[in-house]
Amino acid sequence: MLRRIKLSVATLAMASMILTSAGGTMTLAETTDTTKETVNYDKKAVANVKTNLNIRKSASEDSEVIGKMEQGNMAEVIEKGEYWSKIKSGSVTGYASNDYLVFGSDIESYAEKHVTQTAKVEAETLRVRADAGTDAEIITLADEDDQLKVKSTEKEGWVKVSTSEGKGYVSEDFVEVEYQFGEAKSMKEIEAEEAAKRAAEEAKRKAKEAAKAAQSNASSSSNSSSSSSSSGSSSSGSSSSSGSSSASNSSVLSYASQFVGNPYVYGGSSLTNGCDCSGFVMQVFARYGVSLPHSSSAIRGYGREVSYSEMQPGDVVCYDGHVGIYAGGGQLLSALGEKWGITYNSVNYKQIITIRRMF
Repeated sequence: MLRRIKLSVATLAMASMILTSAGGTMTLAETTDTTKETVNYDKKAVANVKTNLNIRKSASEDSEVIGKMEQGNMAEVIEKGEYWSKIKSGSVTGYASNDYLVFGSDIESYAEKHVTQTAKVEAETLRVRADAGTDAEIITLADEDDQLKVKSTEKEGWVKVSTSEGKGYVSEDFVEVEYQFGEAKSMKEIEAEEAAKRAAEEAKRKAKEAAKAAQSNASSSSNSSSSSSSSGSSSSGSSSSSGSSSASNSSVLSYASQFVGNPYVYGGSSLTNGCDCSGFVMQVFARYGVSLPHSSSAIRGYGREVSYSEMQPGDVVCYDGHVGIYAGGGQLLSALGEKWGITYNSVNYKQIITIRRMF
Protein backbone atom coordinates (compact mmCIF):
# COMPACT_ATOMS: atom_id res chain seq x y z
CA MET A 1 0.00 0.00 0.00
CA LEU A 2 2.87 2.36 0.70
CA ARG A 3 5.83 3.48 -1.34
CA ARG A 4 8.85 1.55 -0.05
CA ILE A 5 12.58 1.51 -0.62
CA LYS A 6 14.11 -1.93 -0.10
CA LEU A 7 17.62 -3.04 0.78
CA SER A 8 19.91 -4.01 -2.07
CA VAL A 9 21.71 -7.23 -1.10
CA ALA A 10 24.63 -6.40 -3.38
CA THR A 11 25.50 -3.31 -1.39
CA LEU A 12 25.02 -4.54 2.17
CA ALA A 13 28.55 -5.91 2.25
CA MET A 14 29.97 -2.40 1.79
CA ALA A 15 27.46 -0.75 4.09
CA SER A 16 28.67 -0.73 7.67
CA MET A 17 31.35 1.07 9.63
CA ILE A 18 32.09 0.89 13.33
CA LEU A 19 32.20 3.85 15.70
CA THR A 20 33.62 3.28 19.17
CA SER A 21 32.09 5.28 22.00
CA ALA A 22 32.34 5.36 25.79
CA GLY A 23 29.37 3.05 26.06
CA GLY A 24 30.71 0.46 23.63
CA THR A 25 30.24 0.23 19.88
CA MET A 26 27.50 1.32 17.53
CA THR A 27 27.01 0.14 13.96
CA LEU A 28 26.87 3.13 11.64
CA ALA A 29 25.22 2.26 8.34
CA GLU A 30 25.77 3.97 5.02
CA THR A 31 25.64 3.09 1.34
CA THR A 32 24.40 4.54 -1.93
CA ASP A 33 23.04 1.81 -4.22
CA THR A 34 19.30 1.06 -4.01
CA THR A 35 16.62 -1.22 -5.32
CA LYS A 36 13.12 0.28 -5.49
CA GLU A 37 9.88 -1.63 -5.38
CA THR A 38 7.04 -0.43 -7.57
CA VAL A 39 3.78 0.02 -5.71
CA ASN A 40 0.54 -1.30 -7.15
CA TYR A 41 -2.36 1.05 -6.36
CA ASP A 42 -4.92 -1.12 -8.12
CA LYS A 43 -8.26 -1.10 -6.27
CA LYS A 44 -7.10 1.87 -4.17
CA ALA A 45 -8.38 5.44 -3.88
CA VAL A 46 -7.18 8.55 -2.05
CA ALA A 47 -9.28 11.47 -0.77
CA ASN A 48 -8.72 14.61 -2.89
CA VAL A 49 -10.14 17.28 -0.57
CA LYS A 50 -8.95 20.31 1.37
CA THR A 51 -10.74 19.37 4.59
CA ASN A 52 -12.87 16.20 4.89
CA LEU A 53 -14.60 13.81 2.52
CA ASN A 54 -17.89 12.36 3.76
CA ILE A 55 -18.39 8.60 3.56
CA ARG A 56 -22.10 7.85 3.34
CA LYS A 57 -24.24 4.84 4.11
CA SER A 58 -25.53 4.71 0.52
CA ALA A 59 -24.68 6.37 -2.80
CA SER A 60 -26.62 9.59 -2.26
CA GLU A 61 -25.89 13.06 -0.88
CA ASP A 62 -29.02 12.66 1.26
CA SER A 63 -27.68 9.49 2.88
CA GLU A 64 -26.34 9.36 6.44
CA VAL A 65 -22.67 10.29 6.94
CA ILE A 66 -20.98 7.33 8.66
CA GLY A 67 -17.37 8.45 8.45
CA LYS A 68 -14.88 10.99 7.13
CA MET A 69 -11.59 10.91 5.24
CA GLU A 70 -8.99 13.67 5.43
CA GLN A 71 -6.88 14.81 2.49
CA GLY A 72 -4.61 11.98 1.38
CA ASN A 73 -6.37 9.24 3.35
CA MET A 74 -6.44 5.93 1.47
CA ALA A 75 -9.28 3.48 0.91
CA GLU A 76 -9.80 0.11 -0.72
CA VAL A 77 -12.20 0.34 -3.65
CA ILE A 78 -14.81 -2.40 -3.32
CA GLU A 79 -16.88 -1.29 -6.29
CA LYS A 80 -16.32 1.71 -8.56
CA GLY A 81 -19.47 3.24 -10.01
CA GLU A 82 -20.08 6.04 -12.48
CA TYR A 83 -20.61 8.71 -9.82
CA TRP A 84 -20.12 6.96 -6.50
CA SER A 85 -17.77 4.22 -5.30
CA LYS A 86 -18.14 1.76 -2.45
CA ILE A 87 -14.97 1.93 -0.38
CA LYS A 88 -13.46 0.62 2.84
CA SER A 89 -11.04 2.72 4.90
CA GLY A 90 -10.13 1.97 8.48
CA SER A 91 -13.26 0.69 10.21
CA VAL A 92 -15.58 2.47 7.76
CA THR A 93 -17.29 0.85 4.76
CA GLY A 94 -19.57 3.08 2.70
CA TYR A 95 -19.89 5.29 -0.37
CA ALA A 96 -17.94 8.35 -1.49
CA SER A 97 -18.32 10.64 -4.48
CA ASN A 98 -15.87 9.94 -7.33
CA ASP A 99 -15.46 13.73 -7.71
CA TYR A 100 -13.34 13.74 -4.58
CA LEU A 101 -11.32 10.56 -5.09
CA VAL A 102 -8.08 9.85 -6.92
CA PHE A 103 -7.88 6.29 -8.25
CA GLY A 104 -5.22 3.71 -9.08
CA SER A 105 -2.32 4.87 -11.21
CA ASP A 106 -3.05 8.55 -10.51
CA ILE A 107 -2.37 8.12 -6.79
CA GLU A 108 1.43 8.28 -7.03
CA SER A 109 1.53 11.69 -8.72
CA TYR A 110 -1.11 13.02 -6.32
CA ALA A 111 0.74 11.69 -3.28
CA GLU A 112 3.99 13.32 -4.37
CA LYS A 113 2.33 16.74 -4.04
CA HIS A 114 -0.12 16.24 -1.19
CA VAL A 115 0.89 13.36 1.10
CA THR A 116 3.67 13.44 3.70
CA GLN A 117 6.47 10.89 3.38
CA THR A 118 8.57 9.58 6.25
CA ALA A 119 11.79 7.61 6.31
CA LYS A 120 11.92 4.99 9.07
CA VAL A 121 15.49 4.21 10.14
CA GLU A 122 16.30 0.49 9.85
CA ALA A 123 19.89 0.61 11.11
CA GLU A 124 21.05 0.77 14.73
CA THR A 125 22.57 4.20 14.08
CA LEU A 126 22.48 6.10 10.79
CA ARG A 127 24.56 9.10 9.75
CA VAL A 128 22.66 12.16 8.56
CA ARG A 129 24.91 14.19 6.27
CA ALA A 130 24.85 17.80 5.09
CA ASP A 131 24.82 16.68 1.45
CA ALA A 132 24.26 13.53 -0.61
CA GLY A 133 27.60 11.76 -0.41
CA THR A 134 29.74 9.78 2.00
CA ASP A 135 32.31 12.60 2.10
CA ALA A 136 29.77 15.19 3.26
CA GLU A 137 29.79 16.50 6.83
CA ILE A 138 27.83 14.48 9.42
CA ILE A 139 25.29 16.81 11.02
CA THR A 140 23.63 14.30 13.37
CA LEU A 141 22.89 10.62 13.98
CA ALA A 142 19.49 8.96 13.72
CA ASP A 143 18.51 5.96 15.87
CA GLU A 144 16.75 2.79 14.80
CA ASP A 145 12.98 3.24 14.35
CA ASP A 146 13.27 7.04 14.16
CA GLN A 147 10.75 8.53 11.73
CA LEU A 148 12.32 11.31 9.65
CA LYS A 149 10.17 13.60 7.54
CA VAL A 150 11.16 13.29 3.88
CA LYS A 151 11.79 16.50 1.94
CA SER A 152 12.74 14.90 -1.37
CA THR A 153 14.10 11.75 -3.02
CA GLU A 154 15.56 13.45 -6.09
CA LYS A 155 19.21 12.51 -5.52
CA GLU A 156 19.80 8.89 -6.45
CA GLY A 157 20.69 6.70 -3.49
CA TRP A 158 19.90 9.39 -0.92
CA VAL A 159 16.86 10.78 0.87
CA LYS A 160 16.66 14.40 1.98
CA VAL A 161 15.10 14.59 5.45
CA SER A 162 14.31 17.04 8.23
CA THR A 163 15.98 16.66 11.63
CA SER A 164 16.28 18.75 14.78
CA GLU A 165 19.69 19.86 13.44
CA GLY A 166 18.23 20.98 10.11
CA LYS A 167 17.86 19.33 6.72
CA GLY A 168 20.21 16.54 5.74
CA TYR A 169 20.62 13.34 3.70
CA VAL A 170 20.50 9.66 4.62
CA SER A 171 21.32 6.58 2.58
CA GLU A 172 18.27 4.97 1.00
CA ASP A 173 19.47 1.46 1.77
CA PHE A 174 18.92 1.87 5.50
CA VAL A 175 15.53 3.57 5.61
CA GLU A 176 12.05 2.56 4.60
CA VAL A 177 10.37 5.46 2.83
CA GLU A 178 6.60 5.46 2.82
CA TYR A 179 3.66 7.76 2.32
CA GLN A 180 1.62 8.46 5.43
CA PHE A 181 -1.79 8.09 3.79
CA GLY A 182 -3.83 7.47 6.93
CA GLU A 183 -7.36 6.06 7.09
CA ALA A 184 -10.92 7.22 7.54
CA LYS A 185 -12.50 7.68 10.94
CA SER A 186 -16.02 6.58 11.75
CA MET A 187 -18.43 9.12 13.22
CA LYS A 188 -18.23 7.22 16.50
CA GLU A 189 -14.44 7.62 16.53
CA ILE A 190 -14.73 11.32 15.68
CA GLU A 191 -17.32 11.85 18.41
CA ALA A 192 -15.09 10.00 20.91
CA GLU A 193 -12.16 12.25 19.98
CA GLU A 194 -14.28 15.35 20.45
CA ALA A 195 -15.50 14.06 23.81
CA ALA A 196 -11.94 13.36 24.88
CA LYS A 197 -10.93 16.89 23.86
CA ARG A 198 -13.77 18.37 25.88
CA ALA A 199 -12.77 16.22 28.86
CA ALA A 200 -9.15 17.33 28.46
CA GLU A 201 -10.19 20.98 28.33
CA GLU A 202 -12.23 20.49 31.50
CA ALA A 203 -9.30 18.71 33.18
CA LYS A 204 -7.01 21.55 32.11
CA ARG A 205 -9.41 24.12 33.57
CA LYS A 206 -9.61 22.22 36.86
CA ALA A 207 -5.82 21.83 36.96
CA LYS A 208 -5.41 25.59 36.56
CA GLU A 209 -7.91 26.21 39.34
CA ALA A 210 -6.12 23.71 41.59
CA ALA A 211 -2.76 25.31 40.82
CA LYS A 212 -4.14 28.75 41.59
CA ALA A 213 -5.61 27.50 44.88
CA ALA A 214 -2.34 25.80 45.81
CA GLN A 215 -0.43 29.00 45.04
CA SER A 216 -2.84 30.97 47.18
CA ASN A 217 -2.48 28.50 50.06
CA ALA A 218 1.29 28.59 49.74
CA SER A 219 1.24 32.38 49.83
CA SER A 220 -0.96 32.37 52.96
CA SER A 221 1.33 29.83 54.61
CA SER A 222 4.37 31.94 53.76
CA ASN A 223 2.81 35.08 55.21
CA SER A 224 1.88 33.19 58.37
CA SER A 225 5.32 31.66 58.81
CA SER A 226 7.06 35.04 58.41
CA SER A 227 5.82 36.00 61.91
CA SER A 228 6.93 32.70 63.46
CA SER A 229 10.27 31.76 65.03
CA SER A 230 13.14 30.44 62.89
CA SER A 231 12.46 26.93 64.14
CA GLY A 232 8.85 27.31 63.11
CA SER A 233 10.01 28.45 59.68
CA SER A 234 12.23 25.40 59.43
CA SER A 235 9.32 23.17 60.37
CA SER A 236 7.14 24.84 57.78
CA GLY A 237 9.79 24.27 55.11
CA SER A 238 10.01 20.59 56.03
CA SER A 239 6.25 20.23 55.89
CA SER A 240 6.16 21.87 52.46
CA SER A 241 8.73 19.43 51.16
CA SER A 242 6.98 16.36 52.48
CA GLY A 243 3.64 17.69 51.24
CA SER A 244 4.61 17.32 47.57
CA SER A 245 1.92 15.23 45.90
CA SER A 246 2.98 11.78 44.82
CA ALA A 247 2.73 11.06 41.11
CA SER A 248 -0.25 9.19 39.72
CA ASN A 249 -1.65 8.35 36.31
CA SER A 250 -4.42 10.91 36.72
CA SER A 251 -2.05 13.73 37.62
CA VAL A 252 0.18 12.87 34.66
CA LEU A 253 -2.75 12.98 32.26
CA SER A 254 -4.05 16.22 33.73
CA TYR A 255 -0.65 17.82 33.29
CA ALA A 256 -0.10 16.45 29.78
CA SER A 257 -3.49 17.62 28.50
CA GLN A 258 -2.64 21.29 28.97
CA PHE A 259 -0.20 21.08 26.04
CA VAL A 260 -2.80 20.00 23.47
CA GLY A 261 -2.46 22.17 20.37
CA ASN A 262 1.24 22.86 20.82
CA PRO A 263 3.52 22.06 17.85
CA TYR A 264 5.31 18.88 16.86
CA VAL A 265 9.04 19.27 16.21
CA TYR A 266 11.12 16.25 15.25
CA GLY A 267 13.84 15.73 17.86
CA GLY A 268 12.31 18.42 20.07
CA SER A 269 11.66 18.15 23.79
CA SER A 270 9.87 21.42 24.62
CA LEU A 271 6.27 20.94 25.67
CA THR A 272 5.50 24.53 24.66
CA ASN A 273 7.77 25.26 21.68
CA GLY A 274 7.70 21.81 20.11
CA CYS A 275 8.53 18.17 20.73
CA ASP A 276 8.26 14.78 19.07
CA CYS A 277 6.33 11.81 20.45
CA SER A 278 9.04 10.45 22.76
CA GLY A 279 10.09 13.98 23.79
CA PHE A 280 6.50 14.65 24.85
CA VAL A 281 6.24 11.50 26.98
CA MET A 282 9.74 12.00 28.39
CA GLN A 283 9.08 15.58 29.51
CA VAL A 284 5.62 14.89 30.95
CA PHE A 285 6.90 12.07 33.17
CA ALA A 286 10.07 13.99 34.08
CA ARG A 287 7.83 16.40 36.01
CA TYR A 288 6.95 13.49 38.30
CA GLY A 289 10.48 12.20 38.75
CA VAL A 290 10.35 9.46 36.12
CA SER A 291 13.41 9.55 33.85
CA LEU A 292 12.66 8.20 30.38
CA PRO A 293 14.83 8.11 27.24
CA HIS A 294 14.18 10.28 24.18
CA SER A 295 13.38 7.23 22.07
CA SER A 296 10.00 5.68 21.35
CA SER A 297 11.48 2.18 21.10
CA ALA A 298 13.61 2.47 24.26
CA ILE A 299 10.63 3.62 26.36
CA ARG A 300 9.12 0.15 25.85
CA GLY A 301 11.57 -1.20 28.44
CA TYR A 302 10.52 1.15 31.26
CA GLY A 303 7.81 0.72 33.87
CA ARG A 304 5.80 -2.49 34.02
CA GLU A 305 3.68 -4.00 31.29
CA VAL A 306 -0.10 -4.10 31.64
CA SER A 307 -2.62 -5.75 29.35
CA TYR A 308 -5.00 -3.92 27.05
CA SER A 309 -7.92 -4.76 29.35
CA GLU A 310 -6.00 -3.29 32.31
CA MET A 311 -5.07 -0.07 30.48
CA GLN A 312 -5.87 3.09 32.42
CA PRO A 313 -5.66 6.80 31.57
CA GLY A 314 -2.06 7.89 32.12
CA ASP A 315 -0.50 4.61 30.94
CA VAL A 316 2.14 4.83 28.19
CA VAL A 317 1.13 3.17 24.91
CA CYS A 318 3.96 2.07 22.60
CA TYR A 319 3.75 1.43 18.86
CA ASP A 320 6.22 0.83 16.07
CA GLY A 321 7.81 4.27 15.70
CA HIS A 322 5.42 6.08 18.05
CA VAL A 323 4.53 6.47 21.73
CA GLY A 324 1.83 8.34 23.62
CA ILE A 325 -0.25 8.54 26.79
CA TYR A 326 -3.64 6.86 27.08
CA ALA A 327 -6.29 9.52 27.69
CA GLY A 328 -9.28 7.24 28.31
CA GLY A 329 -12.34 6.79 26.12
CA GLY A 330 -10.32 4.93 23.51
CA GLN A 331 -8.14 7.99 22.89
CA LEU A 332 -4.38 8.51 22.77
CA LEU A 333 -2.71 11.81 23.70
CA SER A 334 0.57 12.27 21.85
CA ALA A 335 2.75 14.48 19.67
CA LEU A 336 1.32 12.91 16.53
CA GLY A 337 3.17 14.74 13.75
CA GLU A 338 3.85 18.12 12.17
CA LYS A 339 0.36 18.28 10.67
CA TRP A 340 -1.40 17.69 13.99
CA GLY A 341 0.97 18.70 16.79
CA ILE A 342 0.07 17.47 20.29
CA THR A 343 -3.42 16.06 19.91
CA TYR A 344 -5.81 13.16 20.45
CA ASN A 345 -6.49 10.24 18.13
CA SER A 346 -7.71 6.67 18.43
CA VAL A 347 -5.52 4.48 20.64
CA ASN A 348 -6.11 1.70 18.11
CA TYR A 349 -4.99 3.74 15.10
CA LYS A 350 -2.20 1.18 14.62
CA GLN A 351 -1.08 -2.04 16.29
CA ILE A 352 -0.02 -1.62 19.93
CA ILE A 353 3.30 -3.21 20.85
CA THR A 354 3.15 -2.79 24.64
CA ILE A 355 1.42 -0.75 27.35
CA ARG A 356 3.61 0.47 30.23
CA ARG A 357 2.60 1.72 33.68
CA MET A 358 5.22 3.96 35.24
CA PHE A 359 3.85 4.17 38.82
